[in-house]
Amino acid sequence: MNESSPAFNLDGAISINEILKQVIDTACRIDLVAVNAVLVAKRAGTQSAGFHVVALELRTFGLEVEKEMAILGKLIYRFVHRIAALLKLARNLRLLEATEKKSDQAHSLIHTRVESKRLAYQQTLIEAEADRHALAHEIRRALTLCRTGAMLSNNGRIEAAYGTSMLEEMRTIVVSIEEIMSQTVTGLKSLNHTFNQ
Repeated sequence: MNESSPAFNLDGAISINEILKQVIDTACRIDLVAVNAVLVAKRAGTQSAGFHVVALELRTFGLEVEKEMAILGKLIYRFVHRIAALLKLARNLRLLEATEKKSDQAHSLIHTRVESKRLAYQQTLIEAEADRHALAHEIRRALTLCRTGAMLSNNGRIEAAYGTSMLEEMRTIVVSIEEIMSQTVTGLKSLNHTFNQ
């Protein structure tokens, strides 16, 4: 375990949380844009059948992204709270150890309490490491998912080229999806890098 990692201090965990919230907010816009793509494809009719298929795939993808972002949101919430609990336990343990060293009488009175706090600290540290690994794994998984979305949006761009009457609307939708995917992938890459330090 790398306790010096940015993820293992409260400021680092909060910073990761903030980046992840931005990624989640950005990624969750995909579903809205995908719904818009489906509507535009329906209005365009048979001349945009390919775009309609891609739009439906993007809609399914948008729902998958929302689920993945919900998982990431829960994991980061748990991780930040675990780090805060770890820091609180560490502070309490230091105070108890300092008190225990002051005299033999203090030692005998609080030794059991110190040992209990040490065990609680070690257990919380193990849990925080498990949370960190779970979060890092989900970030990598979300990154893979979003790269797939980037390919879908590229397919949408290709299919939009065939939609004559609604061409501009289709292009606008595809550009929006590409921007969302780019921002999401960039944020996830940044988080992935943080967890691999």
